[in-house]
Amino acid sequence: MDYNSLEEWEQRAEFLREQIRICSGIFPDLPRTLPKPVITRKQVYMQVVIESLYFESMPGVFVAGNLYYLLKYDAPMPAVLNPHGHWEHDRFERSELADIPSGCFNQARNGMVSFSYDMVGRGESRQFPHGFRKRELESYGISLLGLQLFHSIRCLDFLESLPFVDHTRIGCTGASGGGTQTFLLSAVDDRVCAAAPVDMVSFGKQGGCECENVPGLRIGTNNVEFTALTAPRPLLITGCTGDWTCHIPTQEYPMLKEIYDLYQKGANVAYYYCDAPHSYKKEVREYVCAWFLEQFFGTESREYLPEEAFFLQEVDLKVYDQRHTLQQKADLNAFAKCVKEMKKSECRTLMLTHRGREQIKKALQVLFCVEEIRENPKSYHGISETRLPCNLLAGTDTEILRQEIEGMDTNIHTVRVCSRYGERQIEREKKHFDVFHRSETAEMVGQIIRKAERLKEQGYGKITLYSEEDLIWESGIAFVLCPQIDACQIDPETIERKKGKYFYQPGFEGIGGIQTIKELMKEKRSE
Repeated sequence: MDYNSLEEWEQRAEFLREQIRICSGIFPDLPRTLPKPVITRKQVYMQVVIESLYFESMPGVFVAGNLYYLLKYDAPMPAVLNPHGHWEHDRFERSELADIPSGCFNQARNGMVSFSYDMVGRGESRQFPHGFRKRELESYGISLLGLQLFHSIRCLDFLESLPFVDHTRIGCTGASGGGTQTFLLSAVDDRVCAAAPVDMVSFGKQGGCECENVPGLRIGTNNVEFTALTAPRPLLITGCTGDWTCHIPTQEYPMLKEIYDLYQKGANVAYYYCDAPHSYKKEVREYVCAWFLEQFFGTESREYLPEEAFFLQEVDLKVYDQRHTLQQKADLNAFAKCVKEMKKSECRTLMLTHRGREQIKKALQVLFCVEEIRENPKSYHGISETRLPCNLLAGTDTEILRQEIEGMDTNIHTVRVCSRYGERQIEREKKHFDVFHRSETAEMVGQIIRKAERLKEQGYGKITLYSEEDLIWESGIAFVLCPQIDACQIDPETIERKKGKYFYQPGFEGIGGIQTIKELMKEKRSE
């Protein structure tokens, strides 16, 4: 990561945060009410209170987990979120590779409130499968990764609602898939004041599960840049010899250190490295716990308590029993319908204000991978005062038209800017292909925009965009997003009826779809 200044990085960081929020589907913001936990079991073990509880994250969708905290405390305590990885027993994992309850229990013994919660479709939270990719859901930005990230945000809301938690000292740690959740949550929510993703941060490996991947998420970026979004807040990354984090001392850590040095906060990033397989072993858990203790209590004389044997098992930690049950299967279609309506409502609200419309346009730029565009006023063939106009006709083979303008015989160039759908052979069978690559639709929009940019640079004046029927939506989007296109011969009132059969862009409907484009087209024409 080669950034020459803090300003340059922060511009990039702002874009990356938006990329995560928009591609994961947590933009527009979904309504959030104060979590109301239902405690189904409460017990005390070695002066640590352990609660089994659940709360509603959105209508009809629940998060289950365990809360650990000291029975006696003098003041509000710091807290740590613990998203688990893809272990055989999920948040109940009690193996040499990972012992989630023991790690949480030890955090509590050391004066921190610890909350361990289920992945979607794992543990006791099996309302939906751990993976539910559908084309219609993706068009609205509804994904496993997005739902899990929203749950993590709601877990922060839950911790903030507890009177014995210090809101200014909340951390997050998890290994493997839990590590992905850790750095994504820290990237989009600055309430995470310290983050420790374990055995996940890698320049080469980006995560293998749907809960770590969503279309468009890593176009032009990677997990190291996402992790750098924690800067300048304290960050600890861990790696081991037995997985893709084996280069942390020589590759990922130096890259992150460069970003922290831009803030003059190089001491805030650290790494721990050990000889081990992919895991969250005891020695790593102890190191991470001690690190959190240092971040939260600083120079205070607080002695670290090493991890001790913890004998409670899965049956002792479960949330649901015969007295407390929930529908373990939820109607995915009903859930999707609820989310769609909430997104539509939020989009309509955003479109009512100038600031909201700018947010929508920014989201469209991210979805369609549009870089910031600046008009270049260069002259063309020495003509500066009366630069040649140009027509863009998307999808045709026509190259040049001659037309009389203002009594002068002047060339008006009509340029083919898009290849036909179907000419590109996308290897869709490759897992997560669309996580790293633009959709064919985004490519079409991009071709129109890039052509308009080049024509302006060559000195052409007014650029008018025409379109054939099968590319009319793409052309309308390009008109909205490209300041170099001055006019568009497309009727906003009829565009909705003329969607091309190949149009598909994940997340597009989630930010208003073609209705948003119609309104933005009208706005641009009125300027």
